[in-house]
Amino acid sequence: MTLFSNYNQVANNPMRADLLGLADKGIKSVLPKNIMREQIKCLNETLTIQNHVYKLNSKRIFVVGAGKASANMAIEFENIIGPDNIVDGVVISNIKDKKTKKIKLLQGKHPYPDATSFNNTKSIINLAHKYQIGVNDIVVGLFSGGASSMMTLPLANLDLKNLLIFFKILINSGMNVHEMTSLKKSVSSVKGGKLAKHFYPAQIISLIISDVIDNDISVIGSGPFYIDKKLQMNPTTILDKYELNDKIPNSIKNVLYNNRNFQSELRKN
Repeated sequence: MTLFSNYNQVANNPMRADLLGLADKGIKSVLPKNIMREQIKCLNETLTIQNHVYKLNSKRIFVVGAGKASANMAIEFENIIGPDNIVDGVVISNIKDKKTKKIKLLQGKHPYPDATSFNNTKSIINLAHKYQIGVNDIVVGLFSGGASSMMTLPLANLDLKNLLIFFKILINSGMNVHEMTSLKKSVSSVKGGKLAKHFYPAQIISLIISDVIDNDISVIGSGPFYIDKKLQMNPTTILDKYELNDKIPNSIKNVLYNNRNFQSELRKN
C-alpha cells in the first residue's frame, strides 16, 4: 500500500508512477517501524543495535526520549525488547492517539515549548530520583527532530515567558541550526549532554532518527545525551553577529554572558 493518498490521481503516466514508487520506498525505509526492526534485535538477554552488543543480564531498563518520531520509536522499541523488560519510561511527542504498554507517552509542543513541555521534561528527570537509577541500570534515549522544543527545561533562573521570546527571536534571526543549537544549549538544563548528568552513572544508549543533513548528533534535539568534545561557538559572538543583544530578554542575556564556560566544564568531568 502506498503512502500517498492521491497516488491514483497523480501517477497518471509511467514516469510519474516510477518516481512516486521510488519516493514511497525511500520514505518507508526510514519509518521508525522499519528502520528500528532492521537495526535492533533482542534475544536471550542480549540487545544488538547495529554492530553494538549489550548484555542485559537482568539489568533494569528505562526509556526516555522526545521528538516528532519518538512516539513511534517507543512503540517499536517496546515491541522489539518486550514491555516486561522495561521498568518505566517517559517519551514526549506531539503525536496523539498512540498506545504503549510500559512507556508513558506525553505531549510536547513544537516549534515552541510551553508549560506542558516543562512539566513533562521534569517527569523524565524524576525517573532518576524515583528509581535511584545507578551503575547497574540502562537508560535508552529515543530522539528525533523536534526534541529540542518538546523536551525543554531552562536553567533555574529563567522563566517560560522569556524563553519563548528568545526562541522566537532565534527562529526568525536567519542563523543556522548549529548557531541556534549552541544558544539553546547555553540556557538549558537538559540540552548539550546535560540530561545525561541526571542519569549518571547508568549506561546510556541513544537511538536517534536524524532530520539534520550532516547527521550531527550534537544538533539533533540539541544533543541531550551528547557532550560535544569540540570547541563550542561563543554565544556572545553569535549575538553580536545577528545584532540580538538589544532584542533578547535581559535574563537570557545575563545567562549567555555569565555561563560561557559550561561546555569546557563538562569536558573536564
